[in-house]
Amino acid sequence: MVDLEKIDQKVSFDVKVQISLILNAERIKDLYPDKKKDFEAYIEERKEKIRKMLGIVHDDIFENGKLLITL
Repeated sequence: MVDLEKIDQKVSFDVKVQISLILNAERIKDLYPDKKKDFEAYIEERKEKIRKMLGIVHDDIFENGKLLITL
């Protein structure tokens, strides 16, 4: 479990930006069924970027006790 409140503010902000990009991509990928694989690859790239920033492989990311994403 990673709590964004307990890490560096800049890293926390960068992680939240990536999460926002993931959530937006997930929301609109169904509108473009022909691009679904592209969206999935993009989402996985964002998740990998988060993993590298936090030095994790698989984890839940929380802020203020709220689950933001599971990697």
